[in-house]
Amino acid sequence: MNFKLSVCKNYDPTKTKAYNNNKVAYGWEVQDLSWNRNKLVKLTTQCGISGNEFITGHKTKDNWKATHVLMYDFDNGLMTIDMLVDLQKRWTYNSYVFSSQNHQRQKIATGGKKVEAAHDRLRVLIPLAYPIETAADHALIEAFLLHTINKDSEYIDKTFMHMHRYFAHGTAEVSSFVGNKEMLDWKMLPGLSTFKQKLEKDKEKKANETRGRKKKVVNINNTFRIHWSVKTKSGKKQVLKDLKEKTEILCPNCGDDPNRGTPGAINAVFDFNEYGKAFIYCSSCESRGAGVSGKGIYNMHPEDRFIQSCLERDFILFRDAEHGDLVSGVHKIDPMSGERSWGYRKMYSVLQAYEVLAMNGVPKPDFFPHFNFDLRFDIKDTITFERQFINKYVPSKYLQEPLPKKAVGMPKYIGKVLNHVMAGDPDIIKHYVNDLADLIQTRRKRRTAFLLQGTEGTGKGLWFNRVLKPLIGRDYCNEMDQGPFINNFNSSLENNVLTLVNECRANFTSNRSADGAIVEKIKIAVSDSDLEIERKGKDRYNGKNNCSFMFASNRLKAVVLPLGDRRFNVAPRQENRIEFTDWWPGGNEIERLMDKELQEFTFFLRTYKVDKKSIGMVIQNRAKEIIQSLSMTNAEEFFLAIKNGDHVWMEENIQERSGYRGEDDFLDARNLLTEVKKYDKISKVNLCKLYNYIVHPGKPVTMSSFGKSAAGHLPEFKPVRINGRVERGITVDWQDISAA
Repeated sequence: MNFKLSVCKNYDPTKTKAYNNNKVAYGWEVQDLSWNRNKLVKLTTQCGISGNEFITGHKTKDNWKATHVLMYDFDNGLMTIDMLVDLQKRWTYNSYVFSSQNHQRQKIATGGKKVEAAHDRLRVLIPLAYPIETAADHALIEAFLLHTINKDSEYIDKTFMHMHRYFAHGTAEVSSFVGNKEMLDWKMLPGLSTFKQKLEKDKEKKANETRGRKKKVVNINNTFRIHWSVKTKSGKKQVLKDLKEKTEILCPNCGDDPNRGTPGAINAVFDFNEYGKAFIYCSSCESRGAGVSGKGIYNMHPEDRFIQSCLERDFILFRDAEHGDLVSGVHKIDPMSGERSWGYRKMYSVLQAYEVLAMNGVPKPDFFPHFNFDLRFDIKDTITFERQFINKYVPSKYLQEPLPKKAVGMPKYIGKVLNHVMAGDPDIIKHYVNDLADLIQTRRKRRTAFLLQGTEGTGKGLWFNRVLKPLIGRDYCNEMDQGPFINNFNSSLENNVLTLVNECRANFTSNRSADGAIVEKIKIAVSDSDLEIERKGKDRYNGKNNCSFMFASNRLKAVVLPLGDRRFNVAPRQENRIEFTDWWPGGNEIERLMDKELQEFTFFLRTYKVDKKSIGMVIQNRAKEIIQSLSMTNAEEFFLAIKNGDHVWMEENIQERSGYRGEDDFLDARNLLTEVKKYDKISKVNLCKLYNYIVHPGKPVTMSSFGKSAAGHLPEFKPVRINGRVERGITVDWQDISAA
């Protein structure tokens, strides 16, 4: 007995939920499988699975093709194991009950405030005799099952049948298999026919209901959109919203119609009526009986008319096309600078939206306009009508000022603060300025991050709050500690352009699960552009990671990086407070001086000649090597010293051990190192001796064991000539420190 199930090839059961949620948007393939217990246990404990089939490998509602398996999700604890297994026995069709990852585990909600007690969290797979292939049938079965299962209480998750739903891997802690019955014939579900008839009657009754006066219906075929471009009498194309009254134009409806006597000839006029509302009159359309009442008149689209009424009163009200939320936007005015910018807030009900309209004297629309509402740092426009797009991001006044004709250099005090924050390292400062300039010029997310280290009061907060925040926009820059950042991960990535994460603590080389969850999120935050987001009680959706990052820590050894790290640029640790420097003018005065220099600094970044080759690269400096060394064993440091020809490290790490022959071994090791430094090659025998003196002084290893340890770190040992003798060894380029 076979059934079909979609399996995600990108799903990794060894990774965290945050990792997999970011990968499972793609890679789905439908498989024809046998209905047996062993196969189901393997699928449900090792794979990401979905009962839905998708047209391509992309898991979205719009890409849904069919449903082959019902996926019941009992996650709130109301449905217990005994209740579900008893229910399963009464079903006349095959099914498989299993437990989720969090079965009988305590869950802590986002923010760490609400604790959800441990309880049964169960899932069910029910194979269908034939697939559900139409949206109408899918909606019917979803409504029927919700009505049936949740008749007495909300046992099942209301989103259990969403067209893009999938199950992460669960456990076999609960495992109840039924395979000796038939597959479910969903068309023959008891009560389905009666339920369908009731739905149709309710729908018909609702459609025939009339309350109050009959609403006036606007024929949108007799309207125009203000973002349309039309040909004017001058021969140029202009956008309708930019035209003046009585402008002669080519009719956007019939102007180029080949059935006209003179296609392309100006035949209409754009004008305003006595109420100030725009309209188009076309003589050609009138002659053919087209337009409102056949008189060649075209009015503004009701959506555009509503938006125009709102904008005339300095606000806008719309529905977020992706999430369905009603959003109000108003012009905020900074009381100090007088700077105007758009600010947005979610409406909690339609009544609240109507209240906003009443306050501004705008009539209620038949429907609210739908806009795609996203934060796009890389798009300069705030509202783009032709694309139905509203940008959450509004550029600061510093980014909107026209560029000066003369070149601009680094301002004095902003440069001094940056120099102190970066501990005076010229390479890291140059790399940071180059990266920041590219961010401002291209407005694209950074794929690498900067780690700032130092004691309290070194100027990290001053730099972020008095330079970066006003430059990019205070509403789009966030400073938070690592704990809140991890708990509010999705909103941080989606709604900010730049985030400074303080008190960063992460070991990128640890195998502990607690470290792994933090590290996985930091990796996603820094490197990934797209992520799958799940809002509480809402559908998952594919979000955009707009945020670039800086990390900071006052602690020693707070961050441990592996040798091959490609995400972090590390500034040297700054141990001196910024207020103790000779140039420090005082707390209030430095803020005044930096505010005065901020526009100049913005010009400096906008005109900076960016080295594009270094964008996305990390520099390997001494500060980073120190952090990376924390992750290395003595053996790894030994092999790295040999590769780098670092005899100073080797001299420093030859330790005199106590006991018999301790002093003799110490002298032998020093003499051996002095001897091998004379040649550019070293034998495997001498390397093994040095390895034992430094790494295993108390318990020497054999040549065979040494060879295995060296295999992953050093070149292959080959015959080489050393002081006239041929031995197996490698070439070493010893460092010359005579100049130092």
